[in-house]
Amino acid sequence: MFDPEHYDDPFEEMHPSAAAPSKNLSCELCDGHYVVRHGTHGAFFGCSNFPRCRSTKTIEEQTYAWFKEQGIRIYEVEQPCWKCGKPIKLRSYFPHLDLLLDQPELAQKLDLSIIRLSIVDTLDEYLSSKYQEIYSRFSKKFDGEYVANNCPYCHSLQGNTMSLKTAYNYLTERIRKRQ
Repeated sequence: MFDPEHYDDPFEEMHPSAAAPSKNLSCELCDGHYVVRHGTHGAFFGCSNFPRCRSTKTIEEQTYAWFKEQGIRIYEVEQPCWKCGKPIKLRSYFPHLDLLLDQPELAQKLDLSIIRLSIVDTLDEYLSSKYQEIYSRFSKKFDGEYVANNCPYCHSLQGNTMSLKTAYNYLTERIRKRQ
């Protein structure tokens, strides 16, 4: 499972070079790096020194290893509360955005857009302990309880449908414009 203490929170002060991720995924058997290749069973990672090195990894294995090494960013977007209209800060992790920024080819192969706040328990616990407006609430729309951003003014739940989807789409659009 992910260790949230390992992951960079871009809203804390940190040295810029410490947050700069490596674009290449180093081969564990030689001095090459993994590249996406296509075989009879679909896409996979193979060493750039093929045929000299035959090291391979599944897309899932290498993606997990990459996140374990690089960490998962915590994103923050300010937008109006859907209920009271006051400006609030929404925070979440969006691994798919991390891939779009640092590994665009991998982002095309593996859609992680569904993963966000309330999906990875360890990260949810970390964010709940760090930000007082992130906590577990019951959602009538979802008909269940989950960890979510909550408005500090009117205390309304800022769930996936009402708020996080808007934040995710906004961030995705900004990334695409930069590329």
